[in-house]
Amino acid sequence: MRKLGLLATALVLTGCVGGTQNVAPVVDRSQAAGSSVVKPKAAAAGTVITAPVDTGVTVSAVEDQPIQQVAPASAGQSSGGTWVTAQAASRDHQVNPAVVALLDNARQQTRSGSYSAAASTLERAQRIAPREPEVYYEMARVRLKSGDWSQAEHLALKGVQLSAGSDAMLNKLWLLIADIREDAGDQPGAQRARIKARRY
Repeated sequence: MRKLGLLATALVLTGCVGGTQNVAPVVDRSQAAGSSVVKPKAAAAGTVITAPVDTGVTVSAVEDQPIQQVAPASAGQSSGGTWVTAQAASRDHQVNPAVVALLDNARQQTRSGSYSAAASTLERAQRIAPREPEVYYEMARVRLKSGDWSQAEHLALKGVQLSAGSDAMLNKLWLLIADIREDAGDQPGAQRARIKARRY
């Protein structure tokens, strides 16, 4: 029985390393109708022959932006019916509609006092758009309302780092940092943050 298994294995391996007599012909379909069959040249066993194939499909790189583009309107709704944040409209960039929906949901949860639910919603938004300063602004607001001043300031400062070029967002974040520091009892720090906010 064992000899039979070895014989079958040897036959299979022999078929895999066969010569060029079993190579399939290549058809050139890029020419007009009536194209001819091209006979393969003899190649050494195991040689890979590459041939360009035009499928008519164009492939282009997708950046780290949402697939559905949203045309920003003045801090509200675009003509297409999708929403953008005020910060996105002022910076003239697109925000993933899922992130906008999560931000709206988190704001409602914050207004109703559900801070842990709002924090969870904002963490989902952060996973989708980790470089969106509006997400960090809202996360900092939730931490401020729940009394976690250290984490609130850390998140607001992260938003400041991501807000380069958006004076409105920088102003908003520095004012939030001033509120955080004031609630934490750091009056001089709050005053410094308000001075920075005035620059924008």
